[in-house]
Amino acid sequence: MDNESQFDLSLNYSGNFKLIPDGFPFTSVEEIIKSIEAENQNPELITFQSLGDIIANDVVIGKGEPITVTSTEFREGRMYADCIVDGDFEQVHVALPFTLKGEFYECEDENLYTVKDIIESKVLTKKRIRLAETKGVCMPKHFNGALMLSPVYEIQAIMHYRKEVVKIPSTLEVDVRDVTEDQKDITFIKPLSLSDIVNQPHEKFPMLVKILEAPEQQPPFKGEWFHSLRKGTVLKIYKKQLLKKVLATSMLNKVSRHFLISTTYKGTFRRRPREFATVFDLCNAINQEDPLNVVVTKDCMWNDGGLSSLCVGDRLLTMFQTTVQVAFDGIPQNMDVLMCSKIPEDEDEDESVMLPLYLEGRFVEDVRDTKRYKMLEICDKFKLPFQVKVTSKDPSLPTDILTSFQAIKMEEIIEMPNLVVSFLGGHSESFSIPVDWMTMTVCLLEDCPVEDRSLENAASLEELTDFMYYNLRKCSTTTLCPPPRPPKRPSTDILSPEPAPVQPPCRSPFPDSKQQQPPLPPKVTII
Repeated sequence: MDNESQFDLSLNYSGNFKLIPDGFPFTSVEEIIKSIEAENQNPELITFQSLGDIIANDVVIGKGEPITVTSTEFREGRMYADCIVDGDFEQVHVALPFTLKGEFYECEDENLYTVKDIIESKVLTKKRIRLAETKGVCMPKHFNGALMLSPVYEIQAIMHYRKEVVKIPSTLEVDVRDVTEDQKDITFIKPLSLSDIVNQPHEKFPMLVKILEAPEQQPPFKGEWFHSLRKGTVLKIYKKQLLKKVLATSMLNKVSRHFLISTTYKGTFRRRPREFATVFDLCNAINQEDPLNVVVTKDCMWNDGGLSSLCVGDRLLTMFQTTVQVAFDGIPQNMDVLMCSKIPEDEDEDESVMLPLYLEGRFVEDVRDTKRYKMLEICDKFKLPFQVKVTSKDPSLPTDILTSFQAIKMEEIIEMPNLVVSFLGGHSESFSIPVDWMTMTVCLLEDCPVEDRSLENAASLEELTDFMYYNLRKCSTTTLCPPPRPPKRPSTDILSPEPAPVQPPCRSPFPDSKQQQPPLPPKVTII
């Protein structure tokens, strides 16, 4: 107050303050009361003294004696201030009328106040204070003399069609006009995303929502319900759930169709033989509980160092993957191989063979399992990708398109949060909205109750658009490494002054018989 400098003070400042009495006189008791608004505040916020003797209710209050206001009351048509006067032997209660005239001065308050005490009181924020105790904290230079604490408030408000809470500081210079009477019927709409809806507690469901902004991205599904999600449409949201679905692709001619099959699908499947192009693919499909039986349908020529060649018709039982050390011209190299057991056609004993992972060929699974499986059994027992054929359709579906395909490839399991939804009005089939795949803004309709009727899960089969399928494959959680390259053989450049003829590139290390055969590789021994 001495130099009118302003500074910020932390709310948790540990020092204590005392009030500085006002230096100007009051001319009546009513003026004292109005200065502190004692009728709405905590008592004992002000103590005053009179420059002359006061006689009230046969009680004489001498000049200079402290008088503390406790409360106010109205009786016999007049307002009184109930006060306490500390006498020589006891405290005396006296009621002073508001109309009592005199010359009164505020006494110094001996109480200590924290910053929190001061800013939470409408009276104390109007008083001058001084620092009384620092509690080990150094006193800033600003604290010399009288201070006035002015709290800075923050108003939190909501705005129409705005999701976030608006925070308005009390220091903001803005003109405000109260329009409550003019806008009594207004309803503040708070937009919510699908993520906001799925984060609501389970007790909030079911609920009614209205679409504020329809999804603008390309449709993820081929169902008609996506195109009905328009602005202003009212939806029933019955529940939220974390669904496990299988991404599947039909294998019919050259045109593939893609589906999401829920684990609640009620149809049955029978295993179909899988085809593998490399030994590496065989390794990825191995399940210890269910080893693979495969038939070789393409010759695989590899005779180096004890690694076996395969002929069309050979039957193999996969065993395990391991690493062996192979020497090329005396230089040892590690090689990943698949140990298999070759099943003979006659009664000879099984022969163990080692196949390098990069070996290309054609292997077809020998399936002798005629059991019919449910979707959950396939997810729990087998390792995807997996090929099946639908043997009985899902009776809950009006048309089960999966029954028309000779084979279906189940590629991977996808878990995603979903909202089970239907359109308001009439009988509407429920459908499932994937929260992470769609961007849509809605608002809650709190005044519209929704009957909580029993509802089955949304459709167990949905067809994906190509756009969504390829996006899913980009974000696939499957992180398989590419097949390993064949080991490098020692260079023969230093052995021959003439440059070796350049062979045309070949994807396989062993070309087909129609192609020119490469030179024989150097001798390889197994260590």
